[in-house]
Amino acid sequence: MAASLQDVVNHMFEQLSPKQQRVARFLAANEVMVAFTPASELALRLEVDPATVVRLARSLGFQGYPDLQRHLRARFPHHYPALADSRLEASDSGLVARAFAQDHENLRAGQESLDSDAFDQSVELIGRAERILLFGGGVATGLVYFLGSSLRTMGFPVHYAATDGIPVVQELISLTPRDLAFGIGFYRYVGQTVRILERARALGVPRVALTDSPLSPLVRLADYPMCAPVESVSHRVSLVAPMAVANALVAACATRYSRKVGEALKRLDEEYRAAGLLTEA
Repeated sequence: MAASLQDVVNHMFEQLSPKQQRVARFLAANEVMVAFTPASELALRLEVDPATVVRLARSLGFQGYPDLQRHLRARFPHHYPALADSRLEASDSGLVARAFAQDHENLRAGQESLDSDAFDQSVELIGRAERILLFGGGVATGLVYFLGSSLRTMGFPVHYAATDGIPVVQELISLTPRDLAFGIGFYRYVGQTVRILERARALGVPRVALTDSPLSPLVRLADYPMCAPVESVSHRVSLVAPMAVANALVAACATRYSRKVGEALKRLDEEYRAAGLLTEA
């Protein structure tokens, strides 16, 4: 089997059960880790039965989970010495090195795979939207606040809701096709983030998404999806690569709309000083 695991999963995805789809998304987004992680450990991390992982491997066309791992290892054998026994690097210094190395890899892979057209169109939509609803819960909350506050201080009409429930629905009902719905979500995708994008699509509102995988449910709902890997050495996802995308969006908006942004930042600085919020160094 010469195809990448991503290609295999894409081909079989609609035929998998919802639980298998969740596991398959993780496998496709974390090939290196999966290649050297036992099925039992992977199942524990994903909170599924090990049999689910084994059955999924067979559903994807492999003889079993070890066969899937052999397929992956053949694609990048140079990773094996570093990852074959992570217990040898259980010291604090070893974990720090692994964490930085993983984030470095996420940044490299994220830069290579980022859809430049989706990025450019997202900047265009941010600039012309009369109103921007930015939303995402769970682990995406911090990223929503960072991007939302950054764009708002630059003069863009951003309303951001980093919690589920009534607040984000209240924001949604006033959106029109002249606005923009921008959803952010990773890994175990927050249900309402998906539903808000679904509703925005039904209302004819332009949609942008920042997520972690081409298999993310946010991708099929967005006009312009952007993906950045979130693989981590811990049980939590790493937001380093998605944060880099958000930071690049901020920089691109500042560059493309420099006059508008410059005026907005100048007014904001004046108000900060008038309110006594800034002091001279």
